Amino acid sequence: MISVVVPTYNEAENLPELLERLDRALAGRSYEVVVVDDGSPDGTAEVARRLAGRYPVRVLVRENRRGLSSAGGEGARAAAGKVGGG
Repeated sequence: MISVVVPTYNEAENLPELLERLDRALAGRSYEVVVVDDGSPDGTAEVARRLAGRYPVRVLVRENRRGLSSAGGEGARAAAGKVGGG
């Protein structure tokens, strides 16, 4: 399984298109998307939860904004599959 970690802050508008593109790119492969919301006030976590009905998405919510770098690390630790680049 491939795990794609997506740290987010105020990405409610962009998340649907990103998940659609990831789904097309990873078609035929076992994958999950771990969305780590860093306390977005725009409803990013709610959008991600709604999209989890269509895509293999797990949502982690951090109540206080602590930065996208640490959000990425938290997502990697929570991932079920292989996380890596290239």
